[in-house]
Amino acid sequence: MQNLRDRVRVEREISKLKYSLSVEALQLSDEYQNRIEVQLRRRYYEALRLLHFQLKEDVQSTNAKIESVASSMRVRGDDVGDELRYDLME
Repeated sequence: MQNLRDRVRVEREISKLKYSLSVEALQLSDEYQNRIEVQLRRRYYEALRLLHFQLKEDVQSTNAKIESVASSMRVRGDDVGDELRYDLME
């Protein structure tokens, strides 16, 4: 009789441990949810950093093209500022 009780107790303990390691139990865990949230934020910030880097490269290449065209036409970048209308800046 004692062996049967021990066996049932061990089987229940095994079932509890299996459930605690299952995907369903992990998804209910606050720690698991927090880790997922941290990973999503990390991906978001990495995407922003990549976007910033790409925009910076695009601006630099556009600026280089403008300077190249300006030098081929023998125009300085400072000359363009004279054409700006200050009344439109308000």
